[in-house]
Amino acid sequence: MKMKYGINDKVPIAKAIPLALQHVFTIFTGTMAGNIMLATGAGLDVNDTALIIQCGMLISCVASLIQSLGVFGLPIGSKLPIITAGSYTLITPLVAFAADPEIGLSGAFGAAFAGSIALFLLGPLVIKYLHKYFTPVITGSVVLSVGMCLLTTAYGIMVNYAPYDPDVKKYFVIAIVIAVLTLVLDSFAKGFIQSLSVLIAMSGVASRYVTALGSVIFGFLAFFPKFSQILALLPSPVLGGVLLVMFGTITSSGIRVIGMGNLTKRNMTIVAMAIAVGIGGNFAVEAEYLSFLPSTITTLCTGIPGTALTALILNFVLPKTEEDRKWEAEYAASLVEK
Repeated sequence: MKMKYGINDKVPIAKAIPLALQHVFTIFTGTMAGNIMLATGAGLDVNDTALIIQCGMLISCVASLIQSLGVFGLPIGSKLPIITAGSYTLITPLVAFAADPEIGLSGAFGAAFAGSIALFLLGPLVIKYLHKYFTPVITGSVVLSVGMCLLTTAYGIMVNYAPYDPDVKKYFVIAIVIAVLTLVLDSFAKGFIQSLSVLIAMSGVASRYVTALGSVIFGFLAFFPKFSQILALLPSPVLGGVLLVMFGTITSSGIRVIGMGNLTKRNMTIVAMAIAVGIGGNFAVEAEYLSFLPSTITTLCTGIPGTALTALILNFVLPKTEEDRKWEAEYAASLVEK
């Protein structure tokens, strides 16, 4: 489809506002859900949950503005029409840190802040020199782990973390109904849903100034505590039903990414052990079978971090066949071309 407005074109404000609002709607659910999951896992009340939602919206605004517009001519930000929403990857370790009395929520946020600085400084080097090691087998295993490890959280939210509550069956039925409605919308309302996920292709507008405007609108909403408090009061079964579908979709995406790789015996061994250590370890921690280990070990070596570390280490140490070397060379060459 021919683009009506290019990346650096400025769209008339009357057209830009409705297009920007579409971007706001696409990032709204994901950002809000991640914040509510963190707040719920940390045991926060409604007011503190609303504050977490406000902070998440504001940070998404700032990050998206940096990506869209850059920073005063410095080599920071892609200057592309990119909206930066929340991520579910760090929810599990953040909740684990927050639940640890020796660390707490303040320590969890401090660790996230330090990690952000390290990622900001080291990210360009990683992309330039190490991206070739992150093959579809590695990245797909991590994406699979994100979905699988968070599915139990979705079920917990579905029943309001109260499996013995007298109303638990009612909660569960509501969550299932919401999940079914979500699937129906995804299956039959393709025109609307897909237009939200591929806005640039559908609208023909690739202007980074439109995404910047959407970011400003999203950030503006962060300054209304009452608005965030309403979001914080969203019934758990409703959120849980949506998250069940969302995390199932992430899981299937991980399987699809793994399938994009070269599924040799070596790579299948990497996937198998990454799943066993990461996802299996995550379930073992929840069942308290690994309670004899320090919390730092279980946080770093199980779940999503455990999956990533296991896959990366095995990718370095396991011997490669000629077929493996040939495929990785072709994969690295394709990344250079892109």
